[in-house]
Amino acid sequence: MKKLALPLLCLAVPLGLHSHLCAEIQKFKVNQPGTRNFGVWRLTNDSAIRDEANYHNTQCWSHNGRYTCYTHWGGNEGPGGKASAEIHIIDLKTGEDRFVEKGISPRWANNHNWLFFCHWTGDGKPPYETGTQVIRYDADTGKKVVITFGMEAPYSLDSSDTWLYGSQRYRGQKPEFIAGRVRNQANSRIQNLPEAPNRHAHVHANPVYPIVMVRAKDPSDPIYGMNRGFFDLDGTNVRIAATMGESGHMAWSGGGKFLLMGNRQYCGRPWNKPFPSDLVTLAYAGGGDVCPCGKSGRYICGGGLIMADTRSGDVWTVIRPHSAIIYPMAGDYSTLSDIDPKGSPDGTKIHYHSTRDLEGLPSATVTKYDRKHPDIIHVDSTEGFSDSGDIVARWEVIGYSRKTETTFEGLTRNKYGTRPAPDMVHKVRVLLPLSAFILTGKEKERVQPNSSMVRAGISKDNPLLYQRQTNCYIVVARLPDRPHLRMSGGKVQLIPGESHWETQGYRLFKNGKALSTEPFKPGAAFEIDVPGEYTASAVEWSGLESQKSLPLRVQGKSSGMVFEEAPKDFSWTTRSWQVDGKTVTETDAMKAPQSTMELMHLHDGRIATEKWQSGRRATHVDYNGDGKPLRFQEFENEKLKKQVYKTPDGVLSSEEFYGPDGFKTEYIKHDIRPARIGRVSRHWWYKRGRPVKVIRGGKVIYDEN
Repeated sequence: MKKLALPLLCLAVPLGLHSHLCAEIQKFKVNQPGTRNFGVWRLTNDSAIRDEANYHNTQCWSHNGRYTCYTHWGGNEGPGGKASAEIHIIDLKTGEDRFVEKGISPRWANNHNWLFFCHWTGDGKPPYETGTQVIRYDADTGKKVVITFGMEAPYSLDSSDTWLYGSQRYRGQKPEFIAGRVRNQANSRIQNLPEAPNRHAHVHANPVYPIVMVRAKDPSDPIYGMNRGFFDLDGTNVRIAATMGESGHMAWSGGGKFLLMGNRQYCGRPWNKPFPSDLVTLAYAGGGDVCPCGKSGRYICGGGLIMADTRSGDVWTVIRPHSAIIYPMAGDYSTLSDIDPKGSPDGTKIHYHSTRDLEGLPSATVTKYDRKHPDIIHVDSTEGFSDSGDIVARWEVIGYSRKTETTFEGLTRNKYGTRPAPDMVHKVRVLLPLSAFILTGKEKERVQPNSSMVRAGISKDNPLLYQRQTNCYIVVARLPDRPHLRMSGGKVQLIPGESHWETQGYRLFKNGKALSTEPFKPGAAFEIDVPGEYTASAVEWSGLESQKSLPLRVQGKSSGMVFEEAPKDFSWTTRSWQVDGKTVTETDAMKAPQSTMELMHLHDGRIATEKWQSGRRATHVDYNGDGKPLRFQEFENEKLKKQVYKTPDGVLSSEEFYGPDGFKTEYIKHDIRPARIGRVSRHWWYKRGRPVKVIRGGKVIYDEN
């Protein structure tokens, strides 16, 4: 174990062991205009060895957010080095990085701080027999229990933590992966699920509802073939979750309501409506490697690193990680540099891994590049770059012999055999120093050259063979939700914020001064001895603290209680009805020919408005935190007729039209990139949840007629 809160005295260790454990959680700010965050926490700091916090749709956070896990790929034993990989958890309350065991595929339970992982036994038997075992580790007590043998790829648990789902892997055979489940108790036997389709071992049980999703690609039908499959908890009742035409990275939403789809404008298919059914568009933009960001389902995060608020449909960039490995050859080699973001239970923090250390990293934004004058690149600033050297433009290394305050000049293109970069202004956008990518000295001596480049025949003296591997980071995406204080029945009630899975306790203040050094735990009672203005804040296990609540004036002595959940008679929102500019009751509003409803949030103000006509809703508009309207809905006969998304600047992003039967008939996606505003990028036509015609980039991809 190690303490990360304070620097440690590091003992000499053999090469390849946990030298990275002598680091500490380092918190720093990043100056990236156009991003929105509250700082970055560096969890690991060994760029010679890959640290990975699971695949994008596989949670690395414990159910209450106190712990987060990662895999340290520090050896070469077993297939792909899996037998010598290490499982670690970080306790964000104490700052302790804890080595759990050698293993792979760490998976958290939904309702307990239990971590399940695959451990290689070394008994010489195949991994689908006793060569592997699944261990359950209790992060609170340290207790380990062997659950079963032979499940090389444990993946997820059902909503009650009764069943662990995963795969047995039979290398060199077809099918290679067999889906199965095992009871969450010692020495259980695997129950194979022979009816369940399976590919790549990704077996995702819904965190709330009784359904499982798997990869099941059927390339024989590029439109209607099964891309993802649904099945019941016992492996039966297989149906299509998503088609090949709906391709993209996918994940369950935090509340389990939707199967989220990435690589497109964020949307989701309801868990209980398999294909054919409508996809529900959730935000005005989207991205790849989609992942839930919090258990409520309100927030989504994805590659980029972006975040979406489905309440309003807003999307923003949290941080730009700049994670990449430069490959001279063409092809998709993104696995080792993907950031795979995953939001914490309350959506306050996002754990990602990246090859790039952002602290003090020089970067230059391209402002102009003229192909007629290819010897110069104009940027916003060259501050922090050496007077001459090498810069990275996506996958191209470019040498420069001199610089000014705003230019790189004397260029040497395609260094080290790299391919030409795409459009400098619109696709490259940001230049970084090559020194931020390359390993040198002792770090280089500890690693093997990149295997993909070796297989491609890259020269042994090419420095690109030795590049930085991913470290683990947390970016604070937002502060915890504020609690609320109110007086009821002569007593003070401290009501937890909307999301409070990560809250360990609450601080209470009188006239701005804390009443106690330790937070009040949920369910705790407290006494108020003197009158004054009282406020409260929520404190996470990580120490992250919310803004203070709205003030409550207490006139005299009183007792109080910290509620574990909001009482039934409390709501964060209220509806205000108006007719002809005058406030009326909802009953009177329903009788009026024209009325307006404003949905007001206790902290956020106006979040939605509606117009009603003779008791029937006509329109609905959702607003982001800055008061900008983003999602516009029109209704006819109580059914959605049209939905439009716009950017915060008012640029049209998408249009959807619905028929009298309630099904979507048409979806039009407009380009919102500055140089392409107004262009139609995708156009889909549907018939009762089934696409009948698809146009992408002006080209007909499919037409049933």
